[in-house]
Amino acid sequence: MYIEDYFNYNRIKTQKISIGTIPLGGNEPVRIQSMTNTDTSDVEATVNQIIEIADAGADYVRLTVQTTRVAEKLKDIKNLLKVKGYDVPLIADIHFSPKAAELSAKIIEKVRINPGNYVDLKQFKHIEYTDEEYTAEVENLKTNFIPLLNICKKHHTAIRIGTNHGSLSDRILSRYGDTPEGMTESTMEFLRICKAENFNDIVISMKASNPLMMIYANRFLVQQMRKEGMNFPLHLGVTEAGNDLEGRIKSAAGIGTLLADGIGDTIRVSLTESPAKEIPVAKKIVEIFKYGNFASLNIADSPEIKDRTFTDYEKRKSSEILNFGGNNVPVVISDISGKCKSDGIKESGFMFNEKENAFENTDLAADYLFINNENFNYNMPAGTGIISKNKKGSYNYLKYNDLKEDYIPETQFVEIYASEILKTNFKNLKKYNQSVFILNLTDSVSAVHYGRVFFIKAEAYGIKNPIILKQTFETINEYAILKASAEIGALFMTVSETE
Repeated sequence: MYIEDYFNYNRIKTQKISIGTIPLGGNEPVRIQSMTNTDTSDVEATVNQIIEIADAGADYVRLTVQTTRVAEKLKDIKNLLKVKGYDVPLIADIHFSPKAAELSAKIIEKVRINPGNYVDLKQFKHIEYTDEEYTAEVENLKTNFIPLLNICKKHHTAIRIGTNHGSLSDRILSRYGDTPEGMTESTMEFLRICKAENFNDIVISMKASNPLMMIYANRFLVQQMRKEGMNFPLHLGVTEAGNDLEGRIKSAAGIGTLLADGIGDTIRVSLTESPAKEIPVAKKIVEIFKYGNFASLNIADSPEIKDRTFTDYEKRKSSEILNFGGNNVPVVISDISGKCKSDGIKESGFMFNEKENAFENTDLAADYLFINNENFNYNMPAGTGIISKNKKGSYNYLKYNDLKEDYIPETQFVEIYASEILKTNFKNLKKYNQSVFILNLTDSVSAVHYGRVFFIKAEAYGIKNPIILKQTFETINEYAILKASAEIGALFMTVSETE
C-alpha cells in the first residue's frame, strides 16, 4: 500500500527543506502558494501582483521565466520587493530553457523544471527506443541536469521537479504511455540523479487537469519513493481547474483526497481568476484536513485490506434496488423536511401547473423527495418517489438504531450515522438486502476515514446495497462546498483491488 494506515490520518513525514526563509516539509504546516499572471518582464506590474498574493497569505509565489532575458529581470523584481518591505520566496517556472533555469537559480529561492521538456525534445512523435537508446537518452538528461544542481548547491536554491500529465516527453510516452507510471518514471529519473549527486533540496509535483489522474500519479510516486528510500516533500494541485464552483470543486476533490491520505506539504489552487483569490480557497482546503487532534479509529474485527492499484478507477459494484445502484445513473434526492410546502417543491426542480393543480417535472426535477414525518398532500408527477417515516404509499425511512432484530426486510431507506459505524453489526446488516443505505457522515471527525471503514467492511461482508453518502451543513457557503467536495469527493476517488 502507498500509505501505512488506510483508516486513520497520518501525515507522511517528508524531508524538511528550506525555501528562502520559509521551511517546507517535515513537521511544518502545509504551505500555500500561487502564481503571477503578469508579463514577468514588466517588473512593476509583477511586483505589485506578488505583493497582492503575499498579502492574501501565500507563503511562496511562482513566476513564469521563459528565457534568460526574462530571468535577468528577477534581480530587479527582488530588489523592488525588498524596497517595499517584502521578502516572500520566489519560484521561477521554467520550460525548455536550462540556461534560464541556471540563471534564475543564482537569483531567487527556487526553480521549477518540467521533466517533460527540460532536456527531452517534445516533437509529439511515437519513437521506438531500444534499451541502449533509452539509456543513452537518460545519460544525456543527466549531463544537462547536473550543471543546474551544482548552481543550486552553491546558491542554496531549491528545485521543484514539476511533472505535468499533459507534457510528458516523447521518450516517456513511447515506453509508458500517458499514465501515472509514465509520470512517476519521468519524475524518478530526475530524483535518482539528485540522490546520486547528494542534492536534497527538492520538492515534487505531479499535476493533471483530471483529479483522478493527479491522485493516482501522486499515490504511485509516494509508493515508488518509499521503495527507493526517498521522502521528498510534495506540492499538490489540479492544473487548469477553472473558475467559480467548477474550479473549487475539482481542486478540493483532488487536493483534499491526497491530504486525507497524509500526502502533501504545499498546495496551489489553480483558478482562472485573480491569483490572490486562490489563497483563501487553498487555506480553507488545508483547514478541512487539520487532523492533529483526531482520535484514532479503533476498528473491531477489521478486515484485511487488500493491495490497491493506482492506474484505474473502478466503481463499486452494487445491487439494483428501485432505480438505485447496479447500472443506473446517479439519482437525485431532495430533502424538503421542514419546508414541505409549494416553495420547497419548486426549489427541488418542479414546476406548478395551476390549471391542473399539480406539479410537473422539469429537467432539474429531483427523483425523490424526503419529507421525514411531515404532512404532504401534493400531487406529484408519476415516478417521483416520496421517502417518509410513516406516510402511507411512500418508501419507508428508518434509522439504523431503530431496526429490530426480528424486523422483516423490505424496500426501505436505512440511515446509518458515522458514530454508529464502529459498532455496526455488518453480519446482521447484510440481511437488509432490499434496503438503500444512507451513510450520514456529517458529525464524523473525519468523513473520509469513517467512510472508508464502512465501505471496506461492507465489502468484506459481501454487502452490495446501494449507498447514499450524506453530509449536511447549517449554511451553504464556500467552505461547505469545499468540505463536501474534498471529503465526499475523496470517497468517490477509490482505487481498485489488484487481482
